[in-house]
Amino acid sequence: MSRGPYTRAIAAFEGLLTPPQDTHIDTPAALIRAAGLPSSTGYRHLTTLEGACLLSRDKAGAYVIGPAALRIGLSAQGVGHLAVLAPPILLRLREATGRTAFLALAGADHLNICTFSTGREARHAAPARTYRMSLDHHSMAEDVTTAYLTDTANVPERLIYALLCPVPGTDAARIGVFSSAQTEDADQIRHHLRRCADLFRVAP
Repeated sequence: MSRGPYTRAIAAFEGLLTPPQDTHIDTPAALIRAAGLPSSTGYRHLTTLEGACLLSRDKAGAYVIGPAALRIGLSAQGVGHLAVLAPPILLRLREATGRTAFLALAGADHLNICTFSTGREARHAAPARTYRMSLDHHSMAEDVTTAYLTDTANVPERLIYALLCPVPGTDAARIGVFSSAQTEDADQIRHHLRRCADLFRVAP
């Protein structure tokens, strides 16, 4: 059964907005190839997405979802106000810890990464979008928590450690960094997490 024009457009946009995260895509041609689109169609869609702030670039020039796409996604979860606040706070957290900092929505057994600021740890330069998660239940839910994350996209599966802190005023939003609780600077990281989480204390 053939797909209609709207279905094809959505599929094309999804392909451009969700490039493979294990590669550094920093040219229009590379992104269009990764999305599996014809050049003429791809360039036209790419221009539209960038113009609408649905697609953007990070400091290294790689394509990432834009602020408008982030706002739409977070709004669907009732936390759209975090879209404006998150990027500068994550940058501050990353600069303070040297580690990849991220905003995520946590479920009972999973963690969905919404946006992130890449740190110096190369293996976390491209976090997965969804991790299977186990929590350290010895930690208090309202404070910094150790999460044991499994990246199921890799074979064999990788176990990744993260420290998470609840975002005030939300149920599921978490600010976090990829780091083990056993590192020498774990207490320092917890301190920076708490301070950065407090920066979200603004009215939606």
